[in-house]
Amino acid sequence: MRNRVEDIPLLVNHFTAEAGNEQEPPRFSRGALTKLSRYSWPGNIRELRNVVQRALLFHSGDMIDAGDIEFGISSMAGIHFVAKTDLKTLEDCISEHVYRIVRTCDGNKAEASRILECDPKTVRKYCALFDRHAKGQSN
Repeated sequence: MRNRVEDIPLLVNHFTAEAGNEQEPPRFSRGALTKLSRYSWPGNIRELRNVVQRALLFHSGDMIDAGDIEFGISSMAGIHFVAKTDLKTLEDCISEHVYRIVRTCDGNKAEASRILECDPKTVRKYCALFDRHAKGQSN
């Protein structure tokens, strides 16, 4: 890929379409494509696919900018260490994710349950758990 940087925008479009859903996928800005083109790509095309998928997964909005592009663990700069105080249970992580999806759906829990492919009761359960933790209460 280092020798074929002109193919990177085409590959980004392909990986974006490949990961697509019913909604219009975000576009990669010129700055994001430039950042991707200037990277050395030690992991080659698989690494590009992973970077694109990660950007699509963790970005909200209709445009992915250069600041939204993170290169994986191939460079030490990409490693983020977690302090023990930041560790969360799996259930806490799930409740945060469900709450984020509900917020994206403007509070419509039925729509969120459709997107999450789960029962609406599950969405309500995790939203209640998130609210309890946000208020500083424990189980």
